[in-house]
Order: sequence, then structure tokens, then C-alpha cells
Amino acid sequence: MNGLTTLFVTCSLALILLVGCGSGDPTATGPDCASSEWLSSTAYQSFFDVQAAMDCYPMEVSGRQGASELEYQGVFAPFPNGAFQWRSVHGRLQADYEQRDATNQSLGFQRSWLQSFTALDGIVRFQATWTNP
Repeated sequence: MNGLTTLFVTCSLALILLVGCGSGDPTATGPDCASSEWLSSTAYQSFFDVQAAMDCYPMEVSGRQGASELEYQGVFAPFPNGAFQWRSVHGRLQADYEQRDATNQSLGFQRSWLQSFTALDGIVRFQATWTNP
């Protein structure tokens, strides 16, 4: 999958396809989230994993064609207070992105970010984030 992964997280005793679930604690305070520089797909995924483990989600994720590989950067934010769920993808082909978008929206998620770019091979890659507050 070109170094791209989808995390499965258990939230509220149900296994759901997500990369994050909020604590549900309306008094919780957010962590210190970070933004990344332009990174290779593998390095971005590592950065993403660290941020997600700190209860940060990519409110913006962008991609571009670098000199020799595809590159990604993200702006991460703390989960809002209360119950919060999100999903995010990067480097996805159009058909995969469209399928995920339809599925996520059918499950009540709203697309909060979308960006795409055309790689040197002429293929358009999509980055998106969906939230379900």
C-alpha cells in the first residue's frame, strides 16, 4: 500500500475504521500538537502515528510531487472536547478516495479538508480528513 496504512482503533467498545477517537471527556485539555515539514510518505506516516498517539488529528494534510518522491505535510490539532471521531488519508488514488468519501459521509462524517495534486506519472493523489463530532 505504498507505506500508507489505515489504523484500526477501538472506541466505545466497538471496532471502527478510524485513525482517532476523542476521549469523550468534555473537561479534557488538548495536547501540544505539531505541524510537519514536507516529508516522504513513510516519514509522514511515522509523524502521523506519533501525533495520533497524542490525541492530535490532521486537520489539514497536503501532498506534492517532490524532486524524487511524493511528499506530504500535515497541520495537526488536538481533539475538540467531548466525543470526537475522525478519519484521514493521504496519497490515495481518485477511485479509492471517492469510495472512502462516500462511505465516510454515509456514516455521518463530514469532509473537513480535501487537497489533491498531480504526480509526475500523471496520477492525481488525494489527501482528505473527515470528522464526526
